[in-house]
Amino acid sequence: MEPDLKMKGIGKLVSWGTLPTIDTIKRNLDNPDFLTITWRKTDYKEPWVLSVLLPNNANDCVNLILRHLKKQGLVIDKKYEKKKKLLESEVTGEAVM
Repeated sequence: MEPDLKMKGIGKLVSWGTLPTIDTIKRNLDNPDFLTITWRKTDYKEPWVLSVLLPNNANDCVNLILRHLKKQGLVIDKKYEKKKKLLESEVTGEAVM
């Protein structure tokens, strides 16, 4: 959706994708309320990417999507690394070697 320039608080649908065609859902390490959802390439169309900020609702949104995919009998493959930010004090010449 994109915000309507004439009417505040209104958006217009510019594209849509089905839940089963979602390829990845990523959360930003610096801002966990920021989601990037990527749909698979279908037919002759390139993959579609949606980046959206959902303050205080990003986790609920991901859980809702996963719940609906599981209801449809799809298998969820969670491929992620638990990443953490490095502290400046952790970056030393010895640590680099």
